[in-house]
Amino acid sequence: MKQILFTILLLSSLVSFGQDLSFNYDESKVPEYTLPDLLTLNSGQIVTTARQWMKYRRPEILEFYTKEVFGDVPARPEGLHFKQVGEDEQVFGGLGIRRRVRICLDKEEQHSFDVLIHFPKKHKKSCPVLVNLNFTDNNDMTFEDAPFDYKHYPYEMILREGFAIATATRNSIEPDVKPVDSKGDGVRAWYEKIYPGKYIWSAISAWAWGLSRMADYIETDKDLDASKMVLVGHSRLGKTALWTGANDKRFAVVVSNSSGCGGAAITRRQFGETYRIMRVNFPHWIVPNNYKYDDADFPIDQNGLASLTAPRPLYIASSTNDLWCDPKGEWLCAKTVQPVYDLFGKKGLESTDVLKGGQRDDQGTVGYKMRIGDHDLLPEDWKVYIEFAKRNLNIK
Repeated sequence: MKQILFTILLLSSLVSFGQDLSFNYDESKVPEYTLPDLLTLNSGQIVTTARQWMKYRRPEILEFYTKEVFGDVPARPEGLHFKQVGEDEQVFGGLGIRRRVRICLDKEEQHSFDVLIHFPKKHKKSCPVLVNLNFTDNNDMTFEDAPFDYKHYPYEMILREGFAIATATRNSIEPDVKPVDSKGDGVRAWYEKIYPGKYIWSAISAWAWGLSRMADYIETDKDLDASKMVLVGHSRLGKTALWTGANDKRFAVVVSNSSGCGGAAITRRQFGETYRIMRVNFPHWIVPNNYKYDDADFPIDQNGLASLTAPRPLYIASSTNDLWCDPKGEWLCAKTVQPVYDLFGKKGLESTDVLKGGQRDDQGTVGYKMRIGDHDLLPEDWKVYIEFAKRNLNIK
């Protein structure tokens, strides 16, 4: 019954909002706005210490994003277990080892998804690990003759830096399709069969759930260092990275690459993609409660979501041609989380204005860069994120 109500609410909301897909790329048309104070509790009390942040304000913001934006993220299921389903000990000319792991949700192994792991063949201790969801298929990323998605995953560079990388296909966890109640093969449908009506959650919450299950596995693998997990997400999976990092503190570093609306872009700017547009194009990314808000009147903006990473290292990145993701809004997000990081004595951005193409501001615990180019995640981006992780996690 609860799931039926979920669908009815969403469909009625789509009708009430109509099909307005207009968007703004003109900076002069950005409305005047004031960002909500991250350090003011719902009661009006001001947060002045890290302890108050962690005990009072952080839970308030997390609850808002759970109830009003992305929905529940269920805990690890009781029957979860792991199976190694393949291993190649000689990849990239002997530089690395490729391991395939199946994450089974139940004892009967009726529902599962696979993780592809590469790690350096010669490592004296467990490796720091980049954790990521991909857009294609794990099998498309195992060849060494540059298939479709290979250019996005510079395996040799990652392995030479002493890092492992674990990735899974987002659609193997939850299909990225509009039906919001996921009656197909996704994890939300699986949970609905076992716990009818218990959870209301979006595809983004489902992907976040999957990343946490990958972390569960990494904790069991002696070749991987679970204390040095670096979460990297691009585009809709950059939104997912911020949401995952908010819910799962095991991720030591969170990187959101070109995440835009619902990710790192300031909502009140109403520049590029907006929640209004997302509700039409990608209603499965958010929950029905989101529909009662206008883009200008969210009680918390996206710097609130990003602040949930604190005091852990946070990297936000944009590219010059990616106006849909609002580069200036993403820079503002990285800049305005600073009051929270100040509570922990952590350094943020030094820049006082949005960066130009090719510039970086990432010597603190919060980093930001503006790559020249399009909406993408490229080898040069991975290199920067590894450098940032090494510096912040004291990896030699």
